[in-house]
Amino acid sequence: MLILFSTYGFSQKSDTVFIKKENGHKIYKIQNRTSDLYNDISNFKEFEKDNNEKISQIGLNSRWIRIHKYNGKYFLYGPCDWCNDTKFQLGDNSIQIRGCELKTYKIISAKKINQREYKIAYVPLSAKKRKTVLKIKEIDSQYNIYEFSYRDGIDRSKMLFIRDSDYKSFDIINNECKYEKSPELKFED
Repeated sequence: MLILFSTYGFSQKSDTVFIKKENGHKIYKIQNRTSDLYNDISNFKEFEKDNNEKISQIGLNSRWIRIHKYNGKYFLYGPCDWCNDTKFQLGDNSIQIRGCELKTYKIISAKKINQREYKIAYVPLSAKKRKTVLKIKEIDSQYNIYEFSYRDGIDRSKMLFIRDSDYKSFDIINNECKYEKSPELKFED
């Protein structure tokens, strides 16, 4: 009986798999869907409310969470510096983007191009009215992965996102840095 118990106890899988482990800096996968980090990643409390009836009518979700590809698989990411976490909220009147800070823009048009592609044009709320066009394209129907691309000045941004309702379908890679900022994990996307 003792042998059976010890074999069972030591053969259980841990829900944490380390990618890197150094003094004060760890990068690891979290598979436990009840982890507090899942709540942090899916939290949209700081975003302002906006109707999303028009966005829904063209087939778009309103809340989007960034996802990354690592070793051929998709993961949510808990960065060392939370400025590297990006979320989008699309409404009928506004688009809100959070990186280091939450920025709100006015939507001037939103349309469906085809079954997999959308375009949203928006401008800053300030007097400077430089238009930006956000292109949203489904790139992986099996995992509901979408590519968001837009120009910010001369820079072109391209990121992968999932609908907020799909976040528990993916494991998390957490970049835990206790004492100082550490480099973020390099992804394939």
